[in-house]
Amino acid sequence: MDYAKVSDRDLAKAYREGDAQAFLELSARYLKTIRICASSFREIEADDLYQEGLIALMTAARGFREETGISFATYAESCILHRFISIRRKLTAKKTIPAQNLTPIESEEDGPAARDLGSDPETFVIEQENLQRLRSKISSLLSPLETKILALYLSGYKYGEICEKLSLKKKSVDNALSRVRRKIRASFP
Repeated sequence: MDYAKVSDRDLAKAYREGDAQAFLELSARYLKTIRICASSFREIEADDLYQEGLIALMTAARGFREETGISFATYAESCILHRFISIRRKLTAKKTIPAQNLTPIESEEDGPAARDLGSDPETFVIEQENLQRLRSKISSLLSPLETKILALYLSGYKYGEICEKLSLKKKSVDNALSRVRRKIRASFP
């Protein structure tokens, strides 16, 4: 299957039918959406937002139903945004999430967000394995600098802020993000 030519709706359907590669393609397509949604939530750690965004995308792919009449893009963006809002509410309601319950993007531990993936233990394990494979694949593709720049970009930092934070020139940041996009697209054909 040529995943690049398949619609988001059909990728979600393929993922529900067990095609993990379909979710990898969706992830590559929705990185920018996750970054845009995350830009309003700077009080939350960038890695946490990125991971929560991927989990929300996974939930969207599993829960999307064509008969509702809305596009997958609208549904996915809504799921991502609502997940971020839910996290913000928990933080602002003085119900802080203990650090040991948050799952960093590079960790294999199961955090509270992962527990929302379903009550079926088998589904939960499969989803965790899929997410870990995605994390590993992206980590193996990117250099440490590209990983840092991507994390900042996804958390809503503008180019100038990334440059300042990492002491880089704007062109370096732009080139790194271009490499990230190219690597992700090339590895998930």
